[in-house]
Amino acid sequence: MADIDVTVILPTYNRAHKLNEALQSVCAQTYDGTVEIIVVDDCSQDDTVNFVQQNYPDVRLISLNTNVGHGAARNHGLRVARGQYIAFLDSDDLWRPDYLKVQISSLQRQPGHSMALSGVEVRWNGQSEFDSQTPDLDRYMSPMHQTLLIGRHFLRSGPSALLLCRRVFDDVGLFEERHRVGGDIDLYLRCLGAGFTTVFTELPLVIKNEGSADQLTSPRNLRLRERSVMSRVEGFYSRYGAAMRDLVPPIRRVHGTNQLRFAASYFNNNDLFHGLRCCLLAALNGYPLRALSKGTSQISRRLSRRWNSLFSSSS
Repeated sequence: MADIDVTVILPTYNRAHKLNEALQSVCAQTYDGTVEIIVVDDCSQDDTVNFVQQNYPDVRLISLNTNVGHGAARNHGLRVARGQYIAFLDSDDLWRPDYLKVQISSLQRQPGHSMALSGVEVRWNGQSEFDSQTPDLDRYMSPMHQTLLIGRHFLRSGPSALLLCRRVFDDVGLFEERHRVGGDIDLYLRCLGAGFTTVFTELPLVIKNEGSADQLTSPRNLRLRERSVMSRVEGFYSRYGAAMRDLVPPIRRVHGTNQLRFAASYFNNNDLFHGLRCCLLAALNGYPLRALSKGTSQISRRLSRRWNSLFSSSS
């Protein structure tokens, strides 16, 4: 059996209409090494299985009988992957043709590093912006500190821009399967906590399409995201917190900051109850004044709207 240089794992669920473009972006790579492609169909109800079998016979297809979520689906691919390097691509994202070439050559030039993270072009509603996906060490104590904060971490692309040496998984394990949101952030935090370092190639080699209603990061999944973030932070501090005191703030500060940001998201989605609940948690975690200000301003705004509505209807 020939050696495989890189394995590309592509999980998908009910995205047959997008899958072809994603696979084409993998097949069009300029990298001249051997590439293994694994598509993990997470019990799709559309024509995904037939589409892959008929149009990509050389792709290894794993078809699951039950829907297990992105993290568990990726783990199915990881357990059979044969590549020295592991790359992931979500089925609604795309790679530019030189993605694998740039990422792998960057790691080969810096053998002390085990992960390569590229920049990303984020597209939504006909607009786009570029993000180098590099940590902001002027504002945060370390990459770990920034990654612990919801809405502030620099891994905007999910795992689609992250390429890792296979040995990383032998050390830190596979994706977390308990929560279906943020498994890529959890994995990256564990890698950082275990001492693995990242090459930031910065070039926007990934196209990230945002705004789909089926994405787990959509507003309707806010409660799921909140539980996932809290669990991720607790897990990181229980594993690595004692050794990282100079690189991350106390866990209460992280929890408080995250709860304030979740409160803002809930308020933006007109969920007053969960917004106020997060304000209370933020207050208990050391930010009482900011939480009080955020909560009272939302209550005042809603009372003002209600009053204006009653006044308008009575007149």
